[in-house]
Amino acid sequence: MNPKVFISYSQDDDIYKDWVKNFADRLIRDGIEVTLDQYDLQLGAMNATFMETGVRDNEFVIILVTKKYAEKANARKGGVGYETDLTTGEIIMKENRRKFIPIMICIEYNEAPSYLKGANALKINSLFSYEEAYEKLYAALTEQNPIKPQLGKIRKISPGTGLAELDSDIPKLPATNEIAPKENTSKGEIVRTHCNKCGRIINHKILVNYYVSGTEVLCSDFDFRYGRRDYTADYKNDYQIIECFGCNSITYRTDRYFSEVQDDDNDGTWEERFPTKNEKQKKNYKHLPPTLMKIYEEVIVAYNHDCFILCSAGVRAMIDGICTDKGITDGSLQNKIEKMREEKFINPQHENILHKLRFLGNEALHALQSPSQEEINTAVDIIEHIIESLYEILGKAEILRESK
Repeated sequence: MNPKVFISYSQDDDIYKDWVKNFADRLIRDGIEVTLDQYDLQLGAMNATFMETGVRDNEFVIILVTKKYAEKANARKGGVGYETDLTTGEIIMKENRRKFIPIMICIEYNEAPSYLKGANALKINSLFSYEEAYEKLYAALTEQNPIKPQLGKIRKISPGTGLAELDSDIPKLPATNEIAPKENTSKGEIVRTHCNKCGRIINHKILVNYYVSGTEVLCSDFDFRYGRRDYTADYKNDYQIIECFGCNSITYRTDRYFSEVQDDDNDGTWEERFPTKNEKQKKNYKHLPPTLMKIYEEVIVAYNHDCFILCSAGVRAMIDGICTDKGITDGSLQNKIEKMREEKFINPQHENILHKLRFLGNEALHALQSPSQEEINTAVDIIEHIIESLYEILGKAEILRESK
């Protein structure tokens, strides 16, 4: 049977509400039945009844604790205060504290509400802690906690055996074990990379290179049975001067590899160049307000440096900025986009497209999910099309009217 959970949180702002919704969506996709007000509290329904049944009827209550949540809980204010009363009452009457799982979001344990202090809580303050906390939460909800090994027998220690003697038999790696650099190992080879002058990916010839590789000790520890253990990483750097086959322009390029950055989307290799890649050219808009032009320029810079999460955030900021420039400032970004359509700035098709870009930005900011290059390239193209429609064409039309 799928676990059932109720999520208790404070509606700090629209961005945080979107984050909570994304968090709930992930649990739902992973087989957890979630009760969340954004989905399950119907118009006209009683808030108090919803909270009471949520706390009472679910197997677990996940408490997302921010600073505002803690303040409301301690002061017994609003819905958070009412849920706090419900929670403390159930803990006292049923002595079922394990039902309530607190997650501290960007706050310290000592800032938690009084009734949660001392509880074993999860903590989220970065991408890595979010993933770690989610996996621990999921393991607890699905009863997949680590299994303790069977108790073994007491072993005897040989007389005279100490930590120093055990460690002395373990060969110690130097901090860095670098292989002698080699020159021109890839001279004359062809590499495909982007040329700023040609404006496309094209073949380049390696004119000269300097190759460095080695092994580096990242950290060490000591195990009583096995002695000293060194944890190492491999690296390779090929420093190159390359020439474009199309325009003969010269670029400095480094082909890098580091074993510790490998994951499902990365084999540990990446490219660095100077001048930096300028794959997407910035357009010089004449009728775009300076503030929006600044955001647009930063979006292009982020794209050309492969900073796709930052680029997604910039696209979202661009949409919000356009709404503000058109005098639409109230409500969430979703409401602003709908208002843009109601006031005839955009048509329904453009509205749907902007909502997709909003989702892309939300996933980057709240779920820390990086879009693909194809997705973010399409997003930037759409933003440029919106700029053309709302500013450049209208600006040029105004010039024509004035010239008559």
